[in-house]
Amino acid sequence: MGSSEDQRLVPTPVGSPVCYAFISEQSASCQGAGFKTETPQMVAADRGNWTWDYPPVFYVVMGLFAGTEVLLSVLLMRVFDVCLFVGLSIAIFILLTQSRRPSLTWGFAIALVPLEMFIIPSTNPSSWAVISTGTLWISLLGFLETSGRRKFGLGTLAVVSTVIGVGARADAVPYSILAVCAFVAHSFTLDRRFIYCFVRPALLCRSGHRLGAPFHPESHERSNVVGGCSRPLGAGMA
Repeated sequence: MGSSEDQRLVPTPVGSPVCYAFISEQSASCQGAGFKTETPQMVAADRGNWTWDYPPVFYVVMGLFAGTEVLLSVLLMRVFDVCLFVGLSIAIFILLTQSRRPSLTWGFAIALVPLEMFIIPSTNPSSWAVISTGTLWISLLGFLETSGRRKFGLGTLAVVSTVIGVGARADAVPYSILAVCAFVAHSFTLDRRFIYCFVRPALLCRSGHRLGAPFHPESHERSNVVGGCSRPLGAGMA
């Protein structure tokens, strides 16, 4: 704990302002050797998810890799996010029908370059939100087009995609709803089989909303989704 309830003691390299933020001419070398120190000094910080600005799931998982050596902790977090993305994508790829697999590979190939290639292996909760949005719609589509174990597996992965999204950012909930809408728009037919398969994704959306809302009902990103941005984009970023 820091000097107040809104503060926590964190390693100095984490709690100090980043010296290269918003300075395009400055490289990360300005941080010095602080990240390589195994027992860094501690400093009080008031920026962290103990204020419940974001859902707790992402930070609880990332906290498992936090240690006294900052550099190693950050690398482990990045590697985990990459493995989560690769593992989930491979699992969906295997379960999809052969004709549907290019939709997954080409969809990611187009959407990830260049920005998401940086976001996914980052320590930002947007990493999980991107992974969730990119895998949910295709797992739902595969859920409709398969049967048996493949249908069960893709349905389970759709649930996993939803959980990691709403467990990272509250505004991942509307993106999950958009993914279901895209699935419906692509596959809509007036037959009993489609209606039966659609009921589950609809319940998934509702469950995702209920799961995400209690995490942080007053978070800034949820407020922005519901009521719009209260200040111009980029304000306070200089």
